[in-house]
Amino acid sequence: MTLGYGSRVTNLFKIAVNKMIYQVADFQIDTENFVIVKHGEPLAVEPKVFDLIVYLIDHRDRLVTRDELFKEIWAAREVSDTTLSNHIKAARKLLDDNGEMQRVITTSVSYTHLTLPTNREV
Repeated sequence: MTLGYGSRVTNLFKIAVNKMIYQVADFQIDTENFVIVKHGEPLAVEPKVFDLIVYLIDHRDRLVTRDELFKEIWAAREVSDTTLSNHIKAARKLLDDNGEMQRVITTSVSYTHLTLPTNREV
C-alpha cells in the first residue's frame, strides 16, 4: 500500500493535560516520561514511533502532510518513504491495529488519519 501521509486525529479521546498523559483506548501515553502503558504494563516503543504517535495526537485538529512528518519527526533529515511506512506500521502494531483493520491509523493514497477509539479520562 502506498501511503500519502496527510494525517489527522479525531476527537474521540480525552487528554489529562495537567499530567501530560493521553488516554487512548487501553493505552496511556505519558509524554512527560516517554512511555506507553497498556493495562498497567509499560510497552517497549522506539523513540521515533513514540514521537510519531504524540505528534499525530497533538495535531489531531488538522491534516498533517508526509513532508511535515519528515520535517518534525526526523528534523528534515533525509529519510525514505519506507522509513515512514515502517514507523506507521510499528505505531499501528503497538496500538493493536494493522493495515487491514485501520481502526486507529487509517491510510490512503493521499492521507493518513489517526483515528483514536473512545476512551476514559485519566
